[in-house]
Amino acid sequence: MDDPEDSELVRRTLAGDRRAFDALVRRHQRNVYRIAHGILRSASDAEDAVQEVFFRAFRYLPSFDPARSFEGWLMAIAVNQARGLRQGRRGEAAPLDPTGPAYAQSAAPRTEDRGHREIQEAALEALAGLPDRQRDAMLLFLNSDLTLDEIGAALGCSKGTVGVHLHRARIALRRALGRWARPTP
Repeated sequence: MDDPEDSELVRRTLAGDRRAFDALVRRHQRNVYRIAHGILRSASDAEDAVQEVFFRAFRYLPSFDPARSFEGWLMAIAVNQARGLRQGRRGEAAPLDPTGPAYAQSAAPRTEDRGHREIQEAALEALAGLPDRQRDAMLLFLNSDLTLDEIGAALGCSKGTVGVHLHRARIALRRALGRWARPTP
């Protein structure tokens, strides 16, 4: 049997079917976590954010506009929740979290994995060093199926502005990761 569309799961949730909301959570939980972790750079903070995002989504689902993308609406909640948590802890150093999704979980990586891990760590650090809007746009672009218009709606800006943020983020990431770039022929 095919998985129902988000819109159908939203309709069923609003009609009282809790299993439909559980299906929405299962479908989108990983991407919400990736967005929150990318903004917060902490696994425990990201997990807290995910819980709050889905609590808010359930609470405010009756006000959801079915003409919009559910994923876009949910990612906007995720970005806002993570930004709020980040604002609440300004001044605290937020180190890169080795338990995050981009890190290998092995305590002792194999020799051939060390180079790959070094690149991953450099990429995460470079991403974390981007200005907030560029980082948030790149995280949504990489971790969701949203269109540029939907990313703009989630970030509160236009499609063109999203394109500018992504372009500038790519340039900054290329500069930061230039050491690992392959020479062009």
